[in-house]
Amino acid sequence: MTCGARTRAGTPCKLAAIYRNGRCKLHGGLSTGPTSAKGKARSAANGWAQKRANPMRTTGKLSSADHVS
Repeated sequence: MTCGARTRAGTPCKLAAIYRNGRCKLHGGLSTGPTSAKGKARSAANGWAQKRANPMRTTGKLSSADHVS
């Protein structure tokens, strides 16, 4: 069985389908994210750590505590 996706040129993809949805490894789709409570908590903790590491990302300016002399 071949992948049912279409290329940008409009021709069908020629790779073998390896997923249940009939798509190849390139057209199988992205992850929908964590589904368990433990996975969601881990994802939230990772997002919080990234925001703490880069104060410019959330506020757009550095605070006086972040200034290095």
